[in-house]
Amino acid sequence: MRRRLFDQAERQENMKFTKGFWLVRDEYRPDYVRDFYAVEESKDAVRAYAPYKKIDGRGDTLNVGMMTFTITAPQKDVLGIRMQNHAGNYVTEPAFRLCGEIGKKPEFTRNGDDFCFRSGDLSLTVHKGDPQMHFFGRDREITCVKPKTMGMMHRLDGRNYIVTGLNLGVGELVYGLGERFTPVV
Repeated sequence: MRRRLFDQAERQENMKFTKGFWLVRDEYRPDYVRDFYAVEESKDAVRAYAPYKKIDGRGDTLNVGMMTFTITAPQKDVLGIRMQNHAGNYVTEPAFRLCGEIGKKPEFTRNGDDFCFRSGDLSLTVHKGDPQMHFFGRDREITCVKPKTMGMMHRLDGRNYIVTGLNLGVGELVYGLGERFTPVV
């Protein structure tokens, strides 16, 4: 009986992408965000475009993927961040409206190469040319997302996963609903 349980556990999907912190497992090919290249405002959101390759010239824009970050402020002191790869125009079904989805655009300021998104006491800062995100609450850093922790993991069997990682201390927790039906982190 014990052997049967072990065999079932072995067959389950393993969502671990790395061996330790830096080594990628053999069955995955990573595409990490290398740069926050451009930011644009719309009436209800701010979008940041982050290619998987450092863009130094026009030729670097060929044959490279890109992650799109859509940042909204569903309510005060809350920032909504949606990461998309190849969003396109195709509407997937079934679709449902998330609570607070019709929010307002976060306050957005640009200071040279720094971009700041604010909703109440919560703010997010990104720097053009640097693949890091810094989250501040009441003007003190809460957490950050470091290089090589945001992007896509391409599995050799054709499945793809969006990944991100937060810099947390021992005993720190972040609570969220993820894709709405996933476990609370």
